[in-house]
Amino acid sequence: TLVDIHENERKDVDASRRVLERICSKNEYDFQDTEDLAQCHAAWVELELRQENWDMALDLARRSVSGKIGASGAHGKRSSKAIKGLAKSLRLWNLLFDLEESLGTVQTTKDAYDR
Repeated sequence: TLVDIHENERKDVDASRRVLERICSKNEYDFQDTEDLAQCHAAWVELELRQENWDMALDLARRSVSGKIGASGAHGKRSSKAIKGLAKSLRLWNLLFDLEESLGTVQTTKDAYDR
């Protein structure tokens, strides 16, 4: 993928982040399926983990299931169904639980499980 090319071949992690931000947050791609969008968010979290940017990875995981991801953009209404579905994505919730258990506090982990 373009993200892999930037990260691995060109060693330009910031370019990888910009690509993922444009796709995940700014709705520059119209996802038809929630799981495809969830996979994009998980890839962004995993990129931050590979870069040992723990706080950013945890923040991205929390935002991805919160429903506070950019719902307005070029494709606003068409992609809103996929965006709304992120809050129900098992992939993202499992990723969040793993990160909370590893990086979060007892309270944030408990709060995540209580949602």
